[in-house]
Amino acid sequence: TVNSGCLYFGVTQANDSCANAVAVACGSTTAGNTGGATAAGGYDPCGNGAQAGVWYTLDAATDPPSEQLITINTCGSTVNTEFSLFQAIDTPDATLEVTSLDVYNWANISAVITNPDGSTTSIAAGELFGTVFEDFYYGLEGGDYTVVFTNEGSVNDGLTASVIDSYGNVNSLICSGECSTAPTDCLTLSMDLDFFPGETSWDVVDGGGNIVASGSGYSTAGGTVTESFCVPAGSYTLNMYDAWGDGGPDYTLTTSGGDEVVNNSCCADGLWNADMFSVSASPYNLPAGGTLTQSFTIFGGTGFCSSLVCIDDANNTVISSESCDNGQTTQIVTGPYTGTIGILVSAGIGSLGGPFDLSITCEPVVYGCMEALACNYNAAANVDDPSDPCDFTSCLDCDTESWSYCYDNNESWGFTLTNPAGGTLIVDLAGTIIEQGWDELVIADAASGDVLYNSDADADDSMVIGTDAVTVSFTSDGSVSCVSGSDLFISMAITCAPAPSTGCADSSACNFITAPDFADNTLCDFSCNGCTEPDAINYDLFASVDDGSCCYGAFVHVDMFDSFGDGWNGATYELYLGDVLMAEGFLGENEEDQVFPGAFAHHNICVDAGCYTLVVGGGTFDSEISWALISGYGSVVNGTTEGGAGTFSVGLGTACTEGCTVLCATNYEDPATVDISDDSLCDYDLTAGCTYDTADNYDEASGANYDDGSCTFSLSNPCPTDLNDDGSTTTSDLLIFLGQFGTDCPE
Repeated sequence: TVNSGCLYFGVTQANDSCANAVAVACGSTTAGNTGGATAAGGYDPCGNGAQAGVWYTLDAATDPPSEQLITINTCGSTVNTEFSLFQAIDTPDATLEVTSLDVYNWANISAVITNPDGSTTSIAAGELFGTVFEDFYYGLEGGDYTVVFTNEGSVNDGLTASVIDSYGNVNSLICSGECSTAPTDCLTLSMDLDFFPGETSWDVVDGGGNIVASGSGYSTAGGTVTESFCVPAGSYTLNMYDAWGDGGPDYTLTTSGGDEVVNNSCCADGLWNADMFSVSASPYNLPAGGTLTQSFTIFGGTGFCSSLVCIDDANNTVISSESCDNGQTTQIVTGPYTGTIGILVSAGIGSLGGPFDLSITCEPVVYGCMEALACNYNAAANVDDPSDPCDFTSCLDCDTESWSYCYDNNESWGFTLTNPAGGTLIVDLAGTIIEQGWDELVIADAASGDVLYNSDADADDSMVIGTDAVTVSFTSDGSVSCVSGSDLFISMAITCAPAPSTGCADSSACNFITAPDFADNTLCDFSCNGCTEPDAINYDLFASVDDGSCCYGAFVHVDMFDSFGDGWNGATYELYLGDVLMAEGFLGENEEDQVFPGAFAHHNICVDAGCYTLVVGGGTFDSEISWALISGYGSVVNGTTEGGAGTFSVGLGTACTEGCTVLCATNYEDPATVDISDDSLCDYDLTAGCTYDTADNYDEASGANYDDGSCTFSLSNPCPTDLNDDGSTTTSDLLIFLGQFGTDCPE
């Protein structure tokens, strides 16, 4: 029987060393024991000292490569148990990549590389950047390296250096030191010396009081001297001294980018000037004649155990790690190319070692907000998305029945609640508890800024009534909060009531409102009315409401006049097509749509082409009235175009046809073929003669229009009544005739 009090002196577990690690898999629970564990191998990838424990490996590779959420826990173990996680770098080759910033100076850069075994490799100037030095030193083994770069040229240059894996990807996981150079700025100090240059000296002091550059011992009387030095980004003091105390040089200090940061004369008090300045980091970190040292460590030696880095130094993210019942639970998001993970399980605090259960679960990563109260809550998410953090306020509106929020320390946020229809907005804070004097919730009118509620002055569970929109703002201090375990809480029930509506109640208007609380048709807008039928001659492309004005024929303008200016006094115009009334109107005395009320009005009427009858009159003063018909779009007025009271024939789009309908007239026309019957047009001039075209003596050129019985016909049978050709007319001929009576003769 194994229990928490067991001592394991002299006991060594089979997987006590990394070399004998036991493979485990996703979805598995493995029983193990930390009793008698040692720190065999002395591995310390995380820099915490070698730990005693037992080893396991987990293959985290996926096909295709993808991020995985891996949960590892030893909760519920017999004895207190904890573990550390590592990743193996399974690519033993790596590349040191170096780039020069000055394309004209690269041939002046040399390097000396100190290898892990102490040997050195020298690269002369001009050879280092054969092709701007990429993949120059390839196939590095695991170990510590130092590279010293020297700028043998006369201009400032800059180097960047990276270590990349054999896949060609920059991968900071294989670098334990600085993976790229720390940028500095190289400055130039120019001094116009006086005639006692030996009295002048200077130094530059950083923010910690350290002298980072200095100069003295000058001998060029009255000349100009320049000094160069490079410093990291930060704040500095340039001290300029004159040993005799009678004044010194004029001087300037300029950055590598040409910015003048100091311009002064020494010395205001005779002995000393102090000029404060600051510089930003510059990529030009290798001055002319200077050196730059780059140190790094390459992992990826032979075998799994010599290729370990701490799990979060690799391309992984530790989501959470905490203690649980006699164990530990840790969640990590592995990178898409994470290979083998090492797990070192060791005895926890207060434990001498003993049995444990190691459980592992793996699932694809789904990023999103995992807070159920958030507006962007994603029920499928298992990892919080840092690019889309939980949002608790953007979805709050009149449709939100209630909102509850457990606030944390040191929060500061605000949002606006709007009644989209305008009107009353009610925020019920029942259930809200705010730490008065320390945390503050404020609700104010969005338009005026007037404060409607302040948790420091008003009861926490107040009811706030605003109009149209309110702003809500909150701040908390760092003492206690809902998240830290107190009963502090924010609760809101939001209700909106619409404002009374006022608007146009005319359904034909563009801005028609169905059943407004207060109808005001003076607000109506009819600008969108017109003909919406594309086949009509007056189709309006911009009309959205059809006003019934579409015309498929033509337009005729009716101008109405009254000489006295008091309207037509009961007279009207009526336009008929046959017996059908097509249009009518009159000139009123005070109609709004008239050009000159009572004296002149203008109507547009839509008609089809045809011959119309216009009837005008019927008033008490018809002698005052007159009218005119004017051709409109698509129409031509034929015949009578103006007049007074009476009945007129008007051709609209076509002329009216007239003709004689007296049957005996020589110019007789069928009444169905004329618009107007006019017997005055009849012609009775007769020419006698033979009018039968089958007669022997018919002459079309004679112009005969009245038959005078003079027609003669030739007969082949001298006895036409002898139908059976027996030489006599008898009963037999009569019977033949009666048999054919009523039949049509062939033409």
